[in-house]
Amino acid sequence: MLDSTAGITEPPAAAGTSSLNSYTTRNDSSDPTNRSAPNHTNTLPTDGIIRTAQTGFRFLLRSPRIAITGIGVVSTFGVGREVFWNAIRRGESGTRAITEFDVSTYPCKVAAAVPPVDISMAMPLSGEHDARDSRADPKRYSRAALFGVIAAREAWNDAGLAFGEANAGVIIGSGGGGIDVGEAQYRDFFTNNGQHVSPYAIALGICGMVSSEISIALGLRGISHVLSTGCTSSTDALGYASMLLKQGDCEVLLSGGTDGCVLPGRSFGFSRRTTSRMAT
Repeated sequence: MLDSTAGITEPPAAAGTSSLNSYTTRNDSSDPTNRSAPNHTNTLPTDGIIRTAQTGFRFLLRSPRIAITGIGVVSTFGVGREVFWNAIRRGESGTRAITEFDVSTYPCKVAAAVPPVDISMAMPLSGEHDARDSRADPKRYSRAALFGVIAAREAWNDAGLAFGEANAGVIIGSGGGGIDVGEAQYRDFFTNNGQHVSPYAIALGICGMVSSEISIALGLRGISHVLSTGCTSSTDALGYASMLLKQGDCEVLLSGGTDGCVLPGRSFGFSRRTTSRMAT
């Protein structure tokens, strides 16, 4: 969680395949020096930049401090930031043999997959019992959404925030979104004439649903965006969140990234890339 009143006190979790690094962020504008203008005449503040009309001199103001105040992780080691951090400190590798599906014909047979997790592993939130209408439906979560919700609730709880926090939003990065839903639905479409294709297939399979599910799970009504820029999605999401906080557009943001890509089709695709490179 990014908070303008504190520094980073925990080591950030590393992003990886089928994992979520979730941070909540806070903007603090209580320091009057953040928006103070220098002693010049005819000055006009514009988004952290002041142009002096007399001299044309331009310079940057002191930006608000943005800090991480809560962290949540779902990783190849399991659920929880402590589980992740302790494994990293011991030098453990999260890469293991793929056992979730048959990879006997795949050139690559290992991955850093998340072990089986379910919504019961998610932390409860303060004030959640007062919510009259929760539209969260974990039964329909994609893998990315499930990892995201569990990690997000840990980060939210770690930051001491409540369910339905005011002026708070979600900025999440995801390269594949609900790709597992897409693979399963296409498999049924091509092999079973689509007899069991879900009416929710499109909605659950797109990247945009990830931030929506997290927002619903936290009871948030603020901004809810997903950045999908490949392998830099999580980093770009954090940068976007930090920018929004510095501009004063939000006070608190849940940011990070989530993906669940250890799947038959996606893993085979990556294996083919490896084979092609080796052949050339």
